[in-house]
Amino acid sequence: MNDDETDLGLRADEIHPTDATCSLSLFENSYLGIKPCVMFNVDVECEEIERDDDDDEFDGTLGIAIEGARFQGKSWRDLDSFHLDNVECFTNIDDPDISVYFDTMHRRMGRLTIEVIQRRGDLVDLRIAASEDIDDLGLDSFSVNVTATFTGVSATLTSKEVAVSDLIDLDGLVEGSPGHWSVPQ
Repeated sequence: MNDDETDLGLRADEIHPTDATCSLSLFENSYLGIKPCVMFNVDVECEEIERDDDDDEFDGTLGIAIEGARFQGKSWRDLDSFHLDNVECFTNIDDPDISVYFDTMHRRMGRLTIEVIQRRGDLVDLRIAASEDIDDLGLDSFSVNVTATFTGVSATLTSKEVAVSDLIDLDGLVEGSPGHWSVPQ
């Protein structure tokens, strides 16, 4: 990394979430060997980062994405007790992914802790912590607390042998568009 990139690095104290969503997705990929499963996903938007330099190409947009965190619950309501503690990311196809999107770049973190603190209807309070900067963002670790809107459960299953009800109980959710269920308003 050169000095110019270091100057634009991100610091943990600059991460201020403004909005977040979370969801459960029913997923499979037989080509990659991923059997039908339920995954927990989170997207966090943050305050834009400003820099006091003359770089016209700098983009201070900041976001955090967690994908592919295996959900072991039998019902969407088990989200209330979901947590992962310091799990490794990006090493195996079954690992969750946590990425920081900053200055038009996608950067990966190597370890993830995520905990659902509580759920109130479609609002989910989360604690997210990440460490091990894989892609030299300059961010050794960070943690944030966010309130995410639970957007529901979506299914993209192609297997004819597995039904949605085989993977998760959707009782209490309403089906909107085909393959998507959400908390009634």
